[in-house]
Amino acid sequence: MNVFIVGAGFTGVQLAKILSNERNDVTLIDNNEEITRHLADQIDCTVLTEDGNNLENLESAGIAKADVLVCLTESDEVNMITCSLVDAVYPEILKIARVRNYAYYVNTASAKRTHANTFSGKHRPLYGIDFMIHPDVEAAEAIVEAVENGAVSNVVTFDNSEMQISRIAVGKESVLAGHKLMELKTLTDLNMLVAYVELNGETLLAGGSTEMQAGCTLGILSKKEDVSKIVELCGSRQREFKKIAIVGAGRIGTLIAEKIIQPQKISIFKRIAEMNFSPAQDIVIIDTDYELAKAASERFGKTARILNGDASDETFLREEGIPDFDLAICATHNHEMNMVVAAYLESLGVKQSISLVKDSAFSEIAAKLGIDVSIALRDVVVDSIMSHMRGKSVKEIHTIANSNFEIIECEISAASKVSGKTMKEIAEPGKYFVLLDRHPGKDEYFDLAICATHNHEMNMVVAAYLESLGVKQSISLVKDSAFSEIAAKLGIDVSIALRDVVVDSIMSHMRGKSVKEIHTIANSNFEIIECEISAASKVSGKTMKEIAEPGKYFVLLDRHPGKDEYEIVVGDTVFATGDHLVLIVKSEEAAEVLEEFGNVIE
Repeated sequence: MNVFIVGAGFTGVQLAKILSNERNDVTLIDNNEEITRHLADQIDCTVLTEDGNNLENLESAGIAKADVLVCLTESDEVNMITCSLVDAVYPEILKIARVRNYAYYVNTASAKRTHANTFSGKHRPLYGIDFMIHPDVEAAEAIVEAVENGAVSNVVTFDNSEMQISRIAVGKESVLAGHKLMELKTLTDLNMLVAYVELNGETLLAGGSTEMQAGCTLGILSKKEDVSKIVELCGSRQREFKKIAIVGAGRIGTLIAEKIIQPQKISIFKRIAEMNFSPAQDIVIIDTDYELAKAASERFGKTARILNGDASDETFLREEGIPDFDLAICATHNHEMNMVVAAYLESLGVKQSISLVKDSAFSEIAAKLGIDVSIALRDVVVDSIMSHMRGKSVKEIHTIANSNFEIIECEISAASKVSGKTMKEIAEPGKYFVLLDRHPGKDEYFDLAICATHNHEMNMVVAAYLESLGVKQSISLVKDSAFSEIAAKLGIDVSIALRDVVVDSIMSHMRGKSVKEIHTIANSNFEIIECEISAASKVSGKTMKEIAEPGKYFVLLDRHPGKDEYEIVVGDTVFATGDHLVLIVKSEEAAEVLEEFGNVIE
């Protein structure tokens, strides 16, 4: 994909990095020479110092070959004009623009609704913009979604699925604290899977040996109905939000209040009720700005209390009873203050908090301050842009782990190269994983999932995840027998230890002529060996009772020459030259035992 990005601010740079890492052709344009000079050595893409709203400049840079144009300058007007200019000459290019003026956004949306029939045909979009992104709208929607899910985590939901990924902190009182993921099945019978772990500023894909420490954060896959129990397992609990304080009566705070206070328009509390939450009875909107508070009063005065005051003033807060509230949502445009106030309100007694922050780096800080949920404004904007850029078949994109991973929901189109092919035929280990497949009109999942990429930890994660969603059985390729134990605890039906099968194969050839096959078990402490009794054997003509060495080895099966069937060995079984045996032996004793059976190593 050939992408032009006009505007090298934080969002533009972040978007350029993501797209460049995906090996797209990216051209980043900004008229600030100092910024572009710095970025030229930082990003693997074309960086140009030009005015992006000049069509000649864009054409010189190759806009005619572009698939997508994204305008992210600080000026709404420049973004809109640039899209309009390009659309007039190159209408086939997908154009996305960020706008901050809410009037532009609302008027555009209103015009599209009013004249839906006009814009449903070949009529060009308003201002030449295919998708208009408003940061405040994206942030408000993300915060409302967090409220819907109990304000216990950042949540990733999936289209028409009862599953979700919840980001939940492990408290000091959690039964999980101090335990490894391989022990999870012994701690709870809840159907859940830890997909990733955030600890000390790092995000790790979960492995069986990963320890769940107090203070770490888990990305947990589960059914929505189980989230409340999982929160309790992590040392917290979901509460009814009967009292909600919204700090900030600006654009974002107003949008949040509109969606919470007027549930009949979006049925938010219907969804909350499904999760055992009750509608709020007392909603307070707080802002230090008199004009903003006045505007909020005119709009919400009949359904909420509007307070013109300082949310960092303890005397004011206690007079209004705010420390007794269930939830505080800090959504001003001062992101640092949001974090400070959210943490402060929790210290005074507010049960849970949500804070709007600048980006994912600040989310880590917010977590350390004890804030329950942080919504990274820049990240939700990038997610929204990426969802539109991926094409018509892409339904949703969710970035996690500081944008290092993406969870993508998409449909297979008629033009797809994978239609009619098996997973085995299209697999590219280490590049992507297909987690789920739902056929049109069907809700059933597959009978068997075989996870056999080169990323063995991911094999286990995906196998366990697929079983939790409904896949009946799973097989996972793992690194070694130690990981087989972890896989078993995760509920994976069969694990194949790569290193063990390689070692078994090598050992089978090394043990000598009489050895046919070796299978190591129990972390390689024991071996199941198939061998023949040679003429040099010390056991030929003897019974099992005569040669038995309890605790050292045990002969399980014996097949006499010319026979097709094995016999289970008993005390009176007589061994003879040429017999084919299956025995289990301690690995450290294997060579000695095989020598007794006449094995010769060349």
